[in-house]
Amino acid sequence: MNFFDIKQYMVKLQPILDVEFGSMDNDISKQTLWFNTLKNLATIDVSLAHIIQHDMGARMNISISQSEAAKQFLQSKPYGELTGSFSSPKSFDTCIINQSILSGTKMMCSNINADYHTFFIKNQGVVLLYKDTKGLMLDLSFQPIGMEATETGNLILNNIEPDNYILLDTIHNTTLHSKRLCLINLSFCTINLGLCIQLVRDLKKIVTRNSTTDNQEIQHLEHKITVYNNLWDSLVYEMVNETDYTTAYIKKILNLYSEGKDVLANILHKFLLFGGGQNTIMGESSQRFRDALVYVTHRSSFYSSLNYETSSGHKFIFV
Repeated sequence: MNFFDIKQYMVKLQPILDVEFGSMDNDISKQTLWFNTLKNLATIDVSLAHIIQHDMGARMNISISQSEAAKQFLQSKPYGELTGSFSSPKSFDTCIINQSILSGTKMMCSNINADYHTFFIKNQGVVLLYKDTKGLMLDLSFQPIGMEATETGNLILNNIEPDNYILLDTIHNTTLHSKRLCLINLSFCTINLGLCIQLVRDLKKIVTRNSTTDNQEIQHLEHKITVYNNLWDSLVYEMVNETDYTTAYIKKILNLYSEGKDVLANILHKFLLFGGGQNTIMGESSQRFRDALVYVTHRSSFYSSLNYETSSGHKFIFV
């Protein structure tokens, strides 16, 4: 699925996907439907789901900011005609704002070909850059690690002047900032769950095709996913009904996400074991398997990237 097709897909699903997560009194049923839709999309195409997840994070960064210019930009076109990206802080980022000049490198950004980018700068806040910003360059040197449609790259920031970027004030309200972290983490967990569900279906086809008798192994994986799905259901319910987004709740999401990644790694191992080293059984599962290999690498670096204190003094420390 190419980038243009993804935008068409998003427009088609606009009534479901265009949810104002930046509002504390948003429609609970729409939020629940959004998460269930994301899970279902991940069973079809994890790259597509990943782009929609990143777009949601970027849109929320703008919607909870105090920048009218950013909000006007986001609202300048209907949902789906602009796609955004967000990126969590990483220990090897070098991006800084010094005397109002933005410079350095923002590392490993998914959906690198988006129309705009939002990303954290430690002790500063969230920056918004348009794709045609003067001084912005894309480093695509490690493209092979990206998923099929969710291309990955670095943002090279060549002394970008204040008129060419917007510093979004997204951490003035600690409740909304906490909600942002909860949403982003839960959406990662959601995509992982959808991917696991579909890969086990693919794995069952491999077992059937090869007349493998390891049905007990498959049943064990199905049981794990049933438990995973039930825990995810409870977290989604808690998420959309939550009014005080505590670090304890974020840790519950992270713990489930970590366990889910172990399930995904186990499924991929069985894929190779039962499939005789082949990564495909028919058409669509080949790309899904390759995307899963990339997605399973989103592990400890993601958790440690949240171990920082914002400029507002709001701490999110996980041990």
